[in-house]
Amino acid sequence: MQTNPPADGHGGGASSERWVVLGLAALAFALRAVYVLDLSTSPYFTAPVTDPAFHLDWARELAAGREFQEGPFFRAPLYPWFLALCLKLCGGSLMGVRLVQCFLGAATTVLTYGVARRLFDRRVATLAGLGAATYWVLIYFDGELLLPTLSIPLNLLALWLTLNLGGEGRGASGPWPVVRAGVAWGLAAITRPNVLLFMPLLALWILGVGRKGGRRPGAWASCAWLTLGTLLPILPITAYNLFVGKDLVLISSQAGVNLWIGNHPGADGRTAKVPGTTSDDFLGTAGEAAGLAELEVGRSLAPSEISGHYTAKALDYASGQPLQALGGMLHKGALFLKDEEISNNQPVRFFARRFSAVTRWSPLGFSVLLALGGLGLVLVLVHGPRHRLFPLWGFLLAYSFSVVLFFVCSRFRAPILPLLMVLGGHAVIWLVDRWRAGSRRECGLWTGLCLLMFTTAWTLRGDRVEAEADGLRHLAVGHALAGELSSAEALSARALDLAPSDPQTILARVGILEDLQRFDEAGTLLERAVRLAPSDPLAFDRWLGFLMRQERWAELETSVRAALESGVNLQSAQYHLGAVLLEQNKVDQAQTAMEEAVRLDPRGSRAQAVLGSILAGRGHPTRACLILGQAVDHGAFTNARAQEAAAWRLLVHLLQKQKRGDEARRRASQWSARFPDSQQARAAVERLRSEQG
Repeated sequence: MQTNPPADGHGGGASSERWVVLGLAALAFALRAVYVLDLSTSPYFTAPVTDPAFHLDWARELAAGREFQEGPFFRAPLYPWFLALCLKLCGGSLMGVRLVQCFLGAATTVLTYGVARRLFDRRVATLAGLGAATYWVLIYFDGELLLPTLSIPLNLLALWLTLNLGGEGRGASGPWPVVRAGVAWGLAAITRPNVLLFMPLLALWILGVGRKGGRRPGAWASCAWLTLGTLLPILPITAYNLFVGKDLVLISSQAGVNLWIGNHPGADGRTAKVPGTTSDDFLGTAGEAAGLAELEVGRSLAPSEISGHYTAKALDYASGQPLQALGGMLHKGALFLKDEEISNNQPVRFFARRFSAVTRWSPLGFSVLLALGGLGLVLVLVHGPRHRLFPLWGFLLAYSFSVVLFFVCSRFRAPILPLLMVLGGHAVIWLVDRWRAGSRRECGLWTGLCLLMFTTAWTLRGDRVEAEADGLRHLAVGHALAGELSSAEALSARALDLAPSDPQTILARVGILEDLQRFDEAGTLLERAVRLAPSDPLAFDRWLGFLMRQERWAELETSVRAALESGVNLQSAQYHLGAVLLEQNKVDQAQTAMEEAVRLDPRGSRAQAVLGSILAGRGHPTRACLILGQAVDHGAFTNARAQEAAAWRLLVHLLQKQKRGDEARRRASQWSARFPDSQQARAAVERLRSEQG
């Protein structure tokens, strides 16, 4: 096997190679720019939700010079920082931000070429670069406000700089090349910390473990320089977490929660939901997860303690039910190899191909990429030199394991795609060369293995009808949020035709029908959802909420009383009982019902918000502030954003009336961070600051 060939490679010189690289970069940028321009018709383009919304809110606060969250970082901060810089440079334009990210896509293409060129010849590098430029999944993520657009080029940069060490752990000019590689790994880690799992293996490679001839001189010093370089970007984050956030967290405190998401008795390996939480909002879910941990422990917990709590729960599950836990890991491994782009925020394949022909015409699919990349990996391991190529295949395997260890989704898998392209390009060229050399039988055997891997991945592909229905549902909700109700209604109807028994699809259409004031149809569908999923607390809660909004008080009271008698969904029943009693002006009884709802679910922000409002109206502002503070801190409003905003507004108002200025200012800042587009929140912040002055 030819590796690290002479500079002229196969045909042409250095000048022609530069033109190839520039052409690949230009192609990558052009495809991404066209895709982003096409994507502008999506309702989520200017109003993203879930993780992209979290990143955008964070970046906007940073760009405005305001604090986003108290405490240590929950998520690694480099991408939101990058996004804030882009917002400043682009004047807040999300089109401008996405076009900047198109340049990162071009950088990914160039770095993919560079990694392949370092290890193989120009033909392999060209194939790998062409794949990176045109693969639809990479194009899709470069148009989203998500981590892969930054983490992928940083991973490739770190890998390329590591390969430039030549396997000796040091360069010709002293320790600087090793430190430089370490800094790149550190930057990758403060974008996605799981890359740190690879660093001990990289240290062993530098030390020469498994190398013929043993350790090279100066290997220990090189390891020290690599560690120093890696820590240079990380330690300032740790210092911020410790001295500003008041908690010892290396980068972010999210790991334990994510580990529990993917490793609990009911985990399906793909659903990013903390057991026991109901919110679809990122911060709301994080708040609910924190509250559940504190409820289980019986005291307030620092973010590092919350992460440790969930890590311990996951480890207890693995040790207590090892066969079930092993089965879950194998299931996640199968999901990781599946020819399906598992969604975490929105259906990837549907949205990637809905708005632009660029991604629909992309020739590669994951089955092909996995088969060719897998064959390339096998060829490297069989024919070698394995040790010199270890950074490539070692990082591929270590990173893949880090994803399977937690839970699987498309954006977590995306960083391995360029690595598979490098190995896949190697497999193609190796087969071509062996065929030309007359080794037809050997080519046939390896091609058979490649076809077996392709068939395995292809047969694991997801249900396309189900995926289409899911995509239509998400798109319908997006149009509804944008006020485009006619489009939303038509899309939700098509989704329901494809998935008539899916509660989420039914509930999405119900919300749209309510907005259209088609209440009879909405009520009929809600009753169907409750019949289909009688134990689904969300469907039952939506049914009670519908009855309350329609002022069908008698039916609501009947449903509530029946639920209380049956002992099902007690917290929701108590909350809605309180609403019924308030409507009947039975304030004492309503307060008792809301207090019982809070007792049943101390994290129930809706009941706390109403209870706080009752207490404020009855002349108990101090206790009202305490309850309202708990409500907004928990953030468990089950997507009731208007009620949450009202709770923040009342809390700040009560604190101001009680002359608790410092606390009022702190809460107003939190309110503004939580609702960055709220003029009332901004006005409260400015008013309180002026009063302080």
